[in-house]
Formats: sequence, structure tokens, C-alpha cells
Amino acid sequence: MMENLPGKEPLKEEIPKKGHKFLVILIVVICLIVLAVVAYVFVIPGIIMNMGRSYVAEKASIASENTEAKVSCTSDVKLEFLKISGTPSLCYNYEKTTRINFTIQNNGKLDITGLKIEVTGSKTASKIIDLRSEILSMSRFYRNTSIDFGDAGVPVKIRVIPQIEIGGNAVYCEAQAIGENMSIPACAVA
Repeated sequence: MMENLPGKEPLKEEIPKKGHKFLVILIVVICLIVLAVVAYVFVIPGIIMNMGRSYVAEKASIASENTEAKVSCTSDVKLEFLKISGTPSLCYNYEKTTRINFTIQNNGKLDITGLKIEVTGSKTASKIIDLRSEILSMSRFYRNTSIDFGDAGVPVKIRVIPQIEIGGNAVYCEAQAIGENMSIPACAVA
């Protein structure tokens, strides 16, 4: 060993620092593990809960709109063919093309913003015409309409489906369709 020289402090033996580096690395790894566990326990469930909350709110909004449309269609829409002496104002002319003449009236509380008319003829399975701009101002008034369905043949079946607007969206009221079980007579020649 070393001897102490007079006037000098005794020398201390140096401690090896290899264990110190290992301890620092171990503490860093433990801190990272603790951070990962905290993130897993608090942050990730928070993100998932937020996503779930927005999904539920979106679905509730859609369900509310659908319910409002169904209730409005059921209670506030009443479309029917105008009856003259008890006979519905509905007939067809068939020469070169199929032309259907009808007069409808809106007896419901809501304005009708459109009609979807499905006609089944003797020559075709089904033809559909969507009337929106022509009927936009129908409100509670009568609407006399003559529609050309081309070469559909003699009309066998007609179905008129009213359309209303709810929250800026066009909704067809399928359950309020008229004319499904009616025979369509030929128009009287004047």
C-alpha cells in the first residue's frame, strides 16, 4: 500500500463506478415502465371513452331524426285522391304512350314537398317518377297532374308516395302511400 507523506492527506482508495451506471439504467427503465402503466391506466381509457361518447351521441341524433320522421309521417301526412261524386279523380289515356291523370289533395298538417309515383303497366314491370320541383308549393291545395310514363302499356297499378321535409332532409312516407289497391279506369273521352 501507499504510505502517507508528511504534510499530505492520506490517499483514499477509489471505489469502482461500474455499479453506479447499472443503477442509473435500472432507474430509467423503472420510470419508463411506470409511465407506460400510467398511460395505459389513465390516458388510453380516456381516449376510448371520448370516442365512445361521440359515437353514442351520433347514433342518438340519427335515432331521434328517424323517430321524428316516423311520427310526422304517421300523424301529420294525409294525402288522397280528390273524389268527385264519390269516385277518385284518377284515370289513364293510352294511345301511343301511357298518360295518367289524377288530382290529389293534402289533408294533413305538413306540406308535401314531393311525390314518388310508381306505375306498373301491362308492358313494364314498374316505372318510377320523382316529382319534386313541380309539387314544391303544394301545401294544402289540390294538385291536378298529368304524367307521361312512356310505353308502359295499360296501367295496372299505381302507388303515390308523399315526401315531406324534416330538419332539411327529404323523407318519403311509405306508409302513407295512396292508390295501391285501386283499379285505374280509362279517362272519359270528351
